[in-house]
Amino acid sequence: MDFMDSLPDDYFQTKADNVRILAERMAGEMPVEAPFVDVMRQLAAIEARAAENAREALGVFYREHEREIQRIKQPRPGERKWNVPV
Repeated sequence: MDFMDSLPDDYFQTKADNVRILAERMAGEMPVEAPFVDVMRQLAAIEARAAENAREALGVFYREHEREIQRIKQPRPGERKWNVPV
């Protein structure tokens, strides 16, 4: 949870955008063959889908763990007494 919260909201989308920009620059400015550029464009599309999936996953995590998260943010009086080592 802390790791995902520490990422900027647009982390995954920024990755996708950067790969897409790189592919377009390669196509217009670098001596690379078209099939390579096509693969880079496909990679950008995959990254964009990953960004959508990451947003969905985070939403599911928060929805499914809402009660536990709420208890962490607003513990009950004496809540720490319930922490029993496993």
